[in-house]
Amino acid sequence: MFLRPPRGRIKPSPSCGPFRGLGTMFQAGKRWVEDLATANTRFKWLSWAHAYLVENPFFLFLAAGVFLVLY
Repeated sequence: MFLRPPRGRIKPSPSCGPFRGLGTMFQAGKRWVEDLATANTRFKWLSWAHAYLVENPFFLFLAAGVFLVLY
């Protein structure tokens, strides 16, 4: 039995490391996408895609199911 907490739920160190000041490690990717969308308006669609395709577990399970059916 594998007993370790998932990496996405471990709170990062507040004082060191690339994820400092964030609540979870996944917020680093979300912050990067938001910064990219504000810096260049052509990438605003990337922020939408990240919010609906990556953060929504339904699409991840759907993609995994399609992959398993095709494989």
